[in-house]
Amino acid sequence: MIIISLCWISGILLDVYFPLSFGLNLSLILFFFCTYFFLNKIHFLKFTIHYSLLLILLFSAKFLTHLSNPFHHDKHYSKVYLSGDVIKGEVENFKKTKSSYYKCEVNVLALLRNKKQISANGKVLLFVKKQKWKFSKPVILFQCDLSTIKNKNNPGEFNAASFWENKGIKQVGFIEENNIKEIGSSTKGLFDYFSDLQVYFSSIIDRFLSGNEASVAKALILGDRSSLDSEITSKFGNTGAMHVLAVSGLHVGILMEILLLFLGFFKRFITKNQAIVITLILVWCYSFLTGFSPSIVRSVLMFSIITCGTLFSKNSQNFNSLALACLIILIWKPAFLFDIGFQLSFLAMVGIFLFYQDLSVLLTFKNKIVQKIWEGTMVGIAAQLLTVPFTLYYFHQFPNYFILSNIGLMFSSFWVLALGIALFSSFYIPILSKIVAFGLWINLVIMLFVISWIDSLPGAVANGFHLSMFQVVLIFILLFLFYFSFQKRNIKLVLLSLTCAFLTVVSIVFIRWQKMYENHICFFNENQVAFSIKIKQNAYIFYNKEQYKNKIEFLAENYRKTNGVTLFYVPLQNIKMTKLTNSNNNIYISRVKGGYHILINTIDYFIATTNISNFKIKNTVYASWIKNSNNSLKDGAKIIIFS
Repeated sequence: MIIISLCWISGILLDVYFPLSFGLNLSLILFFFCTYFFLNKIHFLKFTIHYSLLLILLFSAKFLTHLSNPFHHDKHYSKVYLSGDVIKGEVENFKKTKSSYYKCEVNVLALLRNKKQISANGKVLLFVKKQKWKFSKPVILFQCDLSTIKNKNNPGEFNAASFWENKGIKQVGFIEENNIKEIGSSTKGLFDYFSDLQVYFSSIIDRFLSGNEASVAKALILGDRSSLDSEITSKFGNTGAMHVLAVSGLHVGILMEILLLFLGFFKRFITKNQAIVITLILVWCYSFLTGFSPSIVRSVLMFSIITCGTLFSKNSQNFNSLALACLIILIWKPAFLFDIGFQLSFLAMVGIFLFYQDLSVLLTFKNKIVQKIWEGTMVGIAAQLLTVPFTLYYFHQFPNYFILSNIGLMFSSFWVLALGIALFSSFYIPILSKIVAFGLWINLVIMLFVISWIDSLPGAVANGFHLSMFQVVLIFILLFLFYFSFQKRNIKLVLLSLTCAFLTVVSIVFIRWQKMYENHICFFNENQVAFSIKIKQNAYIFYNKEQYKNKIEFLAENYRKTNGVTLFYVPLQNIKMTKLTNSNNNIYISRVKGGYHILINTIDYFIATTNISNFKIKNTVYASWIKNSNNSLKDGAKIIIFS
């Protein structure tokens, strides 16, 4: 099963990075299919037959990936849409943002042009200034300018274009309420009923809790992170506890334990096998309730496969169960392979299966509570071993006290989920629901206190890591080489893998140190003038519009993570000239006609805000809104290193 899953993954990657036409994909599949039967008929070597089978599987994955890509459909709206067309679509995933706009995904049903309806499909992202709909799943008509979702390519920026493309969306539109018309409602599906149920449960939480406690409760219990404060999200990320907010295997395991414990009280009426079946049904319902994310689907599928193997008295192997879960998900939605949550979720499970057993037996304790804490800690370390490379690659930081976080949240996560279920169950019993809600609140307060305390510790998070995909792959190879050589007791291979791993870590640390202590000026790709002057571990963020400071702080926070610096903000709005002295560097910034002149020691830099300027120097960059310029920021930030 592992080989089949790896072959399927290879087919998906082959289609994404080496795309071929539909006809050519089909021809290749038929060719290898015929080859297999020809080889089988004349009794060639088994290896050759199996090789042909794997090739058939690989090209089948490639073919299905091509077929499932909505952008390849002939009726995708982007192939027929013209400016001025009215779009007919159904609204889904309607959520509030931190601005005055509401975000929603719209399934395109048709285009209206000159009183004619053109059949179309696809999805578009809309930001609308509308708070309520008449219908629960409205069908709307709207007209607006659509633009391609693009990354601004600033340091540490989230790859929004890739994220939305994996969800089948490439274009976004901003629209006022008066440009939308509701014309009816589409038929509700299974997911819609569970979405309504999630809203209902959220309202129960809001009735008893408020502030950060309510937001964390919704995220942990219901998988709804829309109301989370950015500061709280940052603290969970810095302490390595983000998996608590993202509904995954942790939640599924806790939920199954709670349900089996509860059903155990009814042994006289429910057999063990019946209890397991009921638990699986309820866990699948929970996965729908929490949004059916890749991580929760993986967890529920794997638990279901293992449990079904137990029911039918078959030995279920962990890796085969995980591989089968992976295969089913990727057959259903190949694009999930590129979901960060999917990747980290599977890698965490592989790490646990590979390393937990060997780590847990290093120490044993007579005290059951201490032993449970030790085992839980080893689970966290085993999971981190394989997720660290991708964590550093995507987020450029590492939580140094993740072990403390795992210990601190081990029991509180269980009680938050258990009390959340109890709150929903006791809602119509006022006295009991208030008691349960108080217990839930206490646990959430403790959880937030622990997270805040760990986040405040010196060196809680290490920033500034820059890993290439080659380094990520190399780390994985070395980890697996070490594991298998250790299992085979091959001392030479163990020493070789450890030596190579040490050299790889040294190179990563050296690159980090080099980046942290370099001096540079970074011009950000923004809709206003914004740049950073970094001198060793201090970075001064200059911006010229105070009303957009929140946006600049978000931009600067990503910059901080990639460079491991301390930030200082300097507004330029009402300043004609400012001077900054730091570490023997004299910096002068002055506002002149057509932009800002920056003098660092004896070197001139200039950021042009218009095409009209008296400055004609080598180190000139043009703001993103200036067209027809050779050195513009419209394609991404520009970094210039100085000594």
